[in-house]
Amino acid sequence: MNCVSQVCVHKGVFPPTGIEIGGIILLPILLGFANNGGIGGGGLIIPVCISMFGFNTIQAIALSNSTIWVGSLVKYFGFSLFQKNPVKGTTVVDYNLVSIMLPLVMTGSFVGVIVSHVLPEAVLTIILIVLLFYLTYDSFKKALSLWGKETAAMQKEKLAYKPLAGGEAEMAANPTPAGNNVNTLINS
Repeated sequence: MNCVSQVCVHKGVFPPTGIEIGGIILLPILLGFANNGGIGGGGLIIPVCISMFGFNTIQAIALSNSTIWVGSLVKYFGFSLFQKNPVKGTTVVDYNLVSIMLPLVMTGSFVGVIVSHVLPEAVLTIILIVLLFYLTYDSFKKALSLWGKETAAMQKEKLAYKPLAGGEAEMAANPTPAGNNVNTLINS
């Protein structure tokens, strides 16, 4: 930010600083992982825009919303529009769920715009930090729970497996007689 006569403006795009180049490289990588994981990535975009590009909270939220919108359009028209659900034979987009969620998302968006104009930027930043820490904690807790369930299922499957011709310990205890390999046993 450059401030002259109590008027602050964001610096121009060129020349980019080293940290901005790092943000340009980091942001698409993070967004790729986020989109592959099925989330928009707003919780990743906002901190990167604030810390690496020097935007304030309101500007970073606006950039995050537009980036998520463009990413969802690309994902929908580029990939999801022509994919079919293998079980139902319909599109992968559940339009019943969309019709339920869209009014709530739009309402939240309108309320967010009003709140961002009423509250000072410091309060918005504190709310954002608390929300991001909570969502990170919640996601980490769910990931650990899922990992525990998958590990238990793998252990259960491993215990249920029984070899057909005895185990490795039995084969080590009863070695084949000398000179009796598979070929001699078949030919005799």
